[in-house]
Amino acid sequence: MVKVWIFFIALFPFVLEGQNIPRTVITFYDSKRVSDSYFSRAHQLAEMPCNHLGLIFDYYDIQEPLPDLSDREDVIGILTWFEDDTKLTYEQGLNFFNWSIDALDKGMKYVVMGKVIFHPDVFSLPINVFNQFWEKLGMRITGDWVDSTFQVRLKRLVPSMTDFERKYPSSLTEYVEVIQVSEEAKCFLEATSKEREYPTTCLITSSHNGGYVANGYAIYFLFEKGKISRNWYINPFLFFRKVFGTDTIPKPDTTTVAGRRIYYSQVDGDGWNNQTEIGDYPWGTISAIVLYDNIYKLYPDLPVTVSPIGAEVDPKWVGLKASQKIARKIFELPHVEMSSHTFTHPFDWAFFDDYMPEDEVPYLHMYPNGSWLGKGLVVRLRRIFADEGYLIKEDDTIEDEEVLGQLRQTKTFDDVYDVPRAYALEPFNLDLEISGSRNLIDTLSPGDKKVVLLQWSGDCRPFYSALKMVNDVGLLNINGGDSRFDNVYPSYAWVAPLGREVDGLRQIYSSNANENLYTNLWRSNFFGFNLLTQTFENTEKPIRIRPANLYYHVYSGQKNSSLNALKQNLEYVRTHEVTPIKASEFSQIAEGFYSTEIEEIGPNTWSFCCRGALQTIRFDQAGLLTVNYSKSEGVIGHRLFQGSLYVYLDSAYEDDAVISLKEHTQFHDIPIESRYYLIHSRWQVFDLDRSVSGQISFDAVGYGPGEMSWNVPQEGSYEVATEDGFRILVPSKNRKIDFVIDESAIDPISIKIRRVKET
Repeated sequence: MVKVWIFFIALFPFVLEGQNIPRTVITFYDSKRVSDSYFSRAHQLAEMPCNHLGLIFDYYDIQEPLPDLSDREDVIGILTWFEDDTKLTYEQGLNFFNWSIDALDKGMKYVVMGKVIFHPDVFSLPINVFNQFWEKLGMRITGDWVDSTFQVRLKRLVPSMTDFERKYPSSLTEYVEVIQVSEEAKCFLEATSKEREYPTTCLITSSHNGGYVANGYAIYFLFEKGKISRNWYINPFLFFRKVFGTDTIPKPDTTTVAGRRIYYSQVDGDGWNNQTEIGDYPWGTISAIVLYDNIYKLYPDLPVTVSPIGAEVDPKWVGLKASQKIARKIFELPHVEMSSHTFTHPFDWAFFDDYMPEDEVPYLHMYPNGSWLGKGLVVRLRRIFADEGYLIKEDDTIEDEEVLGQLRQTKTFDDVYDVPRAYALEPFNLDLEISGSRNLIDTLSPGDKKVVLLQWSGDCRPFYSALKMVNDVGLLNINGGDSRFDNVYPSYAWVAPLGREVDGLRQIYSSNANENLYTNLWRSNFFGFNLLTQTFENTEKPIRIRPANLYYHVYSGQKNSSLNALKQNLEYVRTHEVTPIKASEFSQIAEGFYSTEIEEIGPNTWSFCCRGALQTIRFDQAGLLTVNYSKSEGVIGHRLFQGSLYVYLDSAYEDDAVISLKEHTQFHDIPIESRYYLIHSRWQVFDLDRSVSGQISFDAVGYGPGEMSWNVPQEGSYEVATEDGFRILVPSKNRKIDFVIDESAIDPISIKIRRVKET
């Protein structure tokens, strides 16, 4: 008993009452190298595992003034991961050095990855001055580099930290000589060379003030034949957990609701009017009809969010009579949510930031559906003669190859666009893209349904004004990220973070990539989307880092192979334990991750504010912990899974939910409580009332059969009843009842559970 209690205190130490828990990590990108934080190593690689640990990244440009730390109680630490070609002037370097010392003096943790900035080779300061920084991390630099590594040998002091997805090569990368000077610092990987004055260098370290990974020793990169390979050398979850000390942080969790893995699905409208090639359909049948017949109608237990492109359902643009007709039929289905995929489908969003119509004129002749200046050769002639007021000289004509050269951008998966957007019958108008598309799609609603979500198009990297307008008109947003983890992309390094920060606003990423990235940009391997189940598996085991997200386009209804791959994915979901929700709900949950504020109000007790739609809090390394319900408020239930404790909160407790934990001694069993609590449910549960002795009542909403598992106060038979007359008697086993409610809960229903006295 004493050993268990000591372990419990070590995980969740006592703190002063009312202490806010900081979750923000300040990190940097270099605008002289990349256009925004999206392309930084911090975003591409470090942010996802840190999100899993409950941390939020706050990005700054290292070329701009440094952030003020005087009133940043939300900051847990600093992360730097600079590229080799990042350069600072002497003044910039000195300011950054002093700022970093100040951050450490304020108790913020500091983690150094990538290029070492605080070194005499980067900017000139005495070595003893630089070591004022390094010694705070328990280390010291000698000023030397080890560039000849032939005789160097690695010693793995903590095997679980290294060789995570790939072993270090026999030919090692050069490194800065870093010496451990504090016993408090922990070295995970040593490099030894008998030829050096200091024969041992620490390549990976952690301390109570942060940590360090030598440049080139965190992750493997290979650029070959236009493809990028990357695998983690280190275990990023373990490393960031150690250096940021996240064991004491309750984690707002976006993967789980009601004790089960979240499932959601969204469909981009691309290909709505594509003629299907499936032989059972008459010539001219559009792909949207095929999906209605073969997917939407046949899977009413799995909600789906469908987002037409405004131009493709507007007869004034390229819409057909059949386009709107099938849209109305799709939206009549009760499990289908309405969404927008913009109006003209921008491909390259950055192109339209600070847009002027003349910016697009050189490309108008390339639009297959024409443009506001006409089509093809007509556009060229009008440009030559400066029609429509565009004063363009004759020698300004841009040849196709020049246009392609300007538009091609290296994307994560070598994505290439020939034109900035799909349709250009009018000059770009941001209000049309967002409010205009929403208003048009709302006219296709069968009743009270309205568009509440915008699904980003193209490269899914909207600029600030686009994100702001989405927020201002009351829409949620999703798409981007392109996460995969399968045989082709076999690494956590290909799993994106939860979202992207754009000047203080948040873009929410989809949890998985869509079929376009499995089919060579819809050019071949049209069955390739059946690989998605590998990502489902790899992001669930050995740790759950993502919901199950089925994200695809309407053009999947164009070919038999793509339609069959889609069906395989849906059947996979049907055979697994999930809680299906709408895509807009996931976007709200993700927003809640960023907004949640956590306050420690007593020993092992926390209050949760401002969490929005996020209802699950996760505690890691919690095999010997359970919920102390007598000291908790607004807790519906909990479930232990993969060594983590998932605690499910009641949405009725918006800003005053409290979770208190206690230790238990039932080492080989789930602890049994003499009370009702939810273990898991396919439906979401809320407004739980335990006030009447011997029974509970609650509301539930969801899709498919109402599968539930509840812990009950004592053994016996329990009646489960709904307000619509459903009744079932369920015997308990090990103080647990499992049952299925055979009713629709797309609209919330009320449920009661009570123990039936034996006669």
